[in-house]
Amino acid sequence: MASAKFYFIFLLFLFPYDLHLAIAQTNGTVPVGSTLTAGTDSSPWLSPSGDFTFGFHQLGKENNSNDLFSLSIFYNKIPKKIVVWYTDNEDQNPVVPRGSQVKLTADQGLVLNDPQGKQVWSSKLILVQSFSSSRLWDSFSNPTDTLLPGKMMETEQGLFSGKSDTNFSRGRFQFRLLKDSNLVLNIANLPTDLAYDAYYISGTYDSTNSSNSGYQVMFNESGYMYILRRNGRRFDLTTERVVPAADFYHRATLNFDGVFVQSFYLKNGNGNWSVVWSQPENICVNIGGELGSGAYGFNSICPKGYSLLDENEKYGSCKADFELSCNGGRQDYELSRPYDEVQCKNNCLSDCFCVVAIFRGDSCWSKKLPLSNGRAHSSVNGKAFLKYKKGDDPDPPSVPSPPDPEDKKKRNMMNVTRSVLLGSSVFVNFTLVGVIQTSTRTTVIVVKKLDRVFQDGEKEFKNEVVMIGQTYHKNLVRLLGFCDEGQNRLLVYKFLNNGTLASFLFENLKPGWNLRANIAFQIARGLLHLHVNCSSQIIHCDIKPQNILLDDYYNAQISDFGLAKLLTLNQSKAIKKAIRGTKGYVASPEWFRNSTITANVDVYSFGVLLLEIISCRKSFDIEMGEEYAILTDWAFDCYRNGKLDDLVEGDMEAMNDIKCVEKLVMVSIWCIQEDPSLRPTMRKVSQMLEVVVEVDVPPNPSTFSCSKR
Repeated sequence: MASAKFYFIFLLFLFPYDLHLAIAQTNGTVPVGSTLTAGTDSSPWLSPSGDFTFGFHQLGKENNSNDLFSLSIFYNKIPKKIVVWYTDNEDQNPVVPRGSQVKLTADQGLVLNDPQGKQVWSSKLILVQSFSSSRLWDSFSNPTDTLLPGKMMETEQGLFSGKSDTNFSRGRFQFRLLKDSNLVLNIANLPTDLAYDAYYISGTYDSTNSSNSGYQVMFNESGYMYILRRNGRRFDLTTERVVPAADFYHRATLNFDGVFVQSFYLKNGNGNWSVVWSQPENICVNIGGELGSGAYGFNSICPKGYSLLDENEKYGSCKADFELSCNGGRQDYELSRPYDEVQCKNNCLSDCFCVVAIFRGDSCWSKKLPLSNGRAHSSVNGKAFLKYKKGDDPDPPSVPSPPDPEDKKKRNMMNVTRSVLLGSSVFVNFTLVGVIQTSTRTTVIVVKKLDRVFQDGEKEFKNEVVMIGQTYHKNLVRLLGFCDEGQNRLLVYKFLNNGTLASFLFENLKPGWNLRANIAFQIARGLLHLHVNCSSQIIHCDIKPQNILLDDYYNAQISDFGLAKLLTLNQSKAIKKAIRGTKGYVASPEWFRNSTITANVDVYSFGVLLLEIISCRKSFDIEMGEEYAILTDWAFDCYRNGKLDDLVEGDMEAMNDIKCVEKLVMVSIWCIQEDPSLRPTMRKVSQMLEVVVEVDVPPNPSTFSCSKR
């Protein structure tokens, strides 16, 4: 039967007298040591019938690259390669680059490595010698988004959608048989997989008679799907007559848009898949309630003034293409009633964080970025008010060349209002947040005054500021302008709403682990750009949480870069002392010696910052007690003694990803080596963080032992 032919595609057996594993193929077996390589002409492994293929499936241009592959099982005799199974890493994109290799091993079964030899996935089986053929692992019992005939799904098992038809990362939707016997479709929070309320429920739970409750989902070999009750009765999911399995392929898939579909396809045909049944009929209106219009679904378009948050994810969230320069309420999906249409519109206009207001009846829903779950349909009895900037103003211009004094009289005046003192640092005397108002726009800015004013070097100052202003990177705060009149040295930056990394890390509630790790990667990329990709190397000299800002989407941006070089233009001893950075973020030998400043200073500071991101505690905290006060010492002791869980105590998300925690700690220890020659470059740091190169075991960072335990 057709199902049996697929059933053996991924069954791993141990044969009586040798170590051959059968992944059923035309010649019967695939020996241990066999490999497949992505992007080569190596033949994939076939099922006995030839209907299915196991190998690397090349993705298309929608993923912004033709060099990405998924290790998959897909139909072999259909013109369009329909994937029915793929490797799953839960919180990680299972797509791998050209040159990746899968190998059949005796100790782990199937092992997938990237081109650098780093293990990406394995089937996690161990072979033991036996005189009976027994199944060790099969893809049939480990489905991803698709069920095939012959599959039985037990309680607490399920499927999860992909992010798109070409992106096999875990998507937002789940198909599950719950403990209470109901089959459900629900949306899930990513990356935690926390299940939200179901938008489809089978209703197979019977509170009065437990034997009438469902406990298995069956997809039989004839192509019928049903829920089997404990008393042997069936609750049919497939209610229409199906075509014979001998002549047609059958599959049931949880699509990336959250719709579960059973369909069939004529073998050796050249047509399309035909739908037998699907749930729900209209996902966009299937759930109402107090959370706005159309709680589920996906974006197919972004409205005027908005674009995709990730241009490579065409069904992803939308972001504004303009700056929101005000402050207001912070509630997402805020519901106000009773409201009329005018009140609803004005409420959104007056709330900086509201970008869309949905008005229906007497209710007004306020929504903030990022936008998702939107749809356009003539049957919806309501209105959507979308906020976008007036006119067609271009983006703020880049920092100009030093201005001609005669032009000053001709320029429109810009008024800075509502200024608030924010603080100071090594390089600046004060920091103000204010608003620039012109005839066409209002922009929230940060104004910083340089701490030390010097009389000479005005030309060099202007040249350096222009160079800083022309340094563009998504992880660097944009310099919008400057003032150089008289003794005033003012710098104007873009204001970021989510404040500093310090306030983000050191509050009572720990931020999520994945978000923290991503912020660390972004800071490393920003520093790498300053050190390597600028026309002239920029050494920051004061990397610390207070100088890392977060935008609306918690993307990290490094601020105050380039100020160290500005302040050395007059070569004063005081400034040389100041640019050594902040104590605690500079290695002791460099702090006490009047040595030449190199990029190694930033590497050390990043290592300390990375430990703060991992542990959500400050580099020096006397309240922790003398033994634990210095974070760098304590972190190395935790690493050396195999107690990394102490660093992330109470952070379950981090503890469940302890291998990543260990990798980041090892990178940080390399960065904080007191011997500068042992520290890696920021390029090497970025490569280690993003698993491009292996992280070697780091030595004790101190030239002497600082631990007394």
